[in-house]
Amino acid sequence: MSSTGLELARKPRDSSDEELRRAASAREPAAEGRATAAPRERADGRGAAAPRVLADVQTRTIVLALADGSRRPSELERLQGIVRSTLFVRLGELRALGIVTSCHGREFPLRVEYRLNESGRRLLANELLIERQERRKLARTGPGVDAALGNLLRLLAPVSRPATDRQGHCLLVEREPSGRTHTVRLLVEDHRVEMSELAGSVEPDVRFSAASEAWEDALLVGGTHGLQMAGDLVLGRAVMVAFGAALND
Repeated sequence: MSSTGLELARKPRDSSDEELRRAASAREPAAEGRATAAPRERADGRGAAAPRVLADVQTRTIVLALADGSRRPSELERLQGIVRSTLFVRLGELRALGIVTSCHGREFPLRVEYRLNESGRRLLANELLIERQERRKLARTGPGVDAALGNLLRLLAPVSRPATDRQGHCLLVEREPSGRTHTVRLLVEDHRVEMSELAGSVEPDVRFSAASEAWEDALLVGGTHGLQMAGDLVLGRAVMVAFGAALND
């Protein structure tokens, strides 16, 4: 859902926002691996450390649901099957970390929604890269379903700004050591990147293909080294540079 027409929550709290406040203030001490866990280094080893947010399964579920846009608490409950009290505790933790923002619509009665902000998207994308690298060091067969390229780019695409006037569809293919492949389709338009439902029969303007490790390296440096590319190379390079800039901003 687009955040157009939403305002930051400076208006009177509705029942959902009030419930979040009460739940967050009464929450139990954080367990190991929760959103308040010890800081982690960035995936590229530079810059400030970031908290490990995605280690908690329920927090991870909420974050990936918000990767596609704003959602109401009732939607998160219904789609993710999270108990309401737990949902508000986790949302409170994410707000405290500056990852999630609450918004209100203009209609009455007021309806609160939650969305990932830009800094939160960058932090979480870096954490997924860390997780992928750790799995590889442990000699596991691949990045895992939740850390696959698609989920990483769902977080990263909305904060990536390609410096090109070229537009078109991109097809990205990730090859795991196990032989499995993951495909991601993107649309680049007006200096923005978004996930696309491009039909399989439509020829993409640029195609990228690489092993999981090569994708990690290319995203971190914002380059195309190690990627097999075909089609509009100028568009492809601009997209990769934008991803690298977003991760390292």
